[in-house]
Amino acid sequence: MTPAGPTGDSSHLIPSVSSPTALLDAAGASLDRLVRVQQDFPQPGVLFRDLTPVLADAGALRDVARALAAAAPDATLIAGLESRGFLLGAAAAMVAEIGVLAIRKPGKLPVPCSVRTTRWNTEPPGWNCIPTTYPATRGCW
Repeated sequence: MTPAGPTGDSSHLIPSVSSPTALLDAAGASLDRLVRVQQDFPQPGVLFRDLTPVLADAGALRDVARALAAAAPDATLIAGLESRGFLLGAAAAMVAEIGVLAIRKPGKLPVPCSVRTTRWNTEPPGWNCIPTTYPATRGCW
């Protein structure tokens, strides 16, 4: 890969105008092409989707990051949930030129944090709750 230029300007890597639909279509095509699906992993009834090939493909990662960044054009931070969310959130935050907030499980950071529990409906039952740690970051929480 060649350097971005004498000033390090990488703006040529990001298209100046792309419709949200075009960004979603490109990201969807990359995901469809690269995500590996494994049934019954890590336990019966779970459909595991491996994003590793997406992360390893620069074009696919760029497509996904652009689509995520475009989904919230007025955001001031992008939150990424352990652990793949850290990677995708950071990539999207770089595209959007904003910060990323890594949402951690309790006890993973040595700084004061508030803990909130987020619940949602999923299948199989019992996989619908994750306690998350929010560090004191610029008064977000």
